[in-house]
Amino acid sequence: MYRHSHAVFELLDIDGGHTVGPAEFQATRFLFNIKKGELSQIFKDFDISGDEQLNYKEFRMFTIFCIDRQQRKAKEKLKRQMAKAQAEDEAEDEVEDEPGEEEDEVDFTED
Repeated sequence: MYRHSHAVFELLDIDGGHTVGPAEFQATRFLFNIKKGELSQIFKDFDISGDEQLNYKEFRMFTIFCIDRQQRKAKEKLKRQMAKAQAEDEAEDEVEDEPGEEEDEVDFTED
């Protein structure tokens, strides 16, 4: 996504003003899987100039943030999956190790 940030910026810049305003920024929810409630705060956080518009440099910082966020979420998800698999393996090992009913031995030798 970072490599394509300029093309994405141009697509979002609907009015051609070389900035992305709050209304145009709404489209990033779909692109970056951001909750609606977080979007306005994120916009304010990356509007370094304070002009209520994101220029390309501000938008590029935003894309880096989103990539880092997605990578962090993917790592967390992988850790949870690995922990779950390990817990399942340990539970399976415990079941195998439990003493079961021993089979009755039958003596087939003649006396």
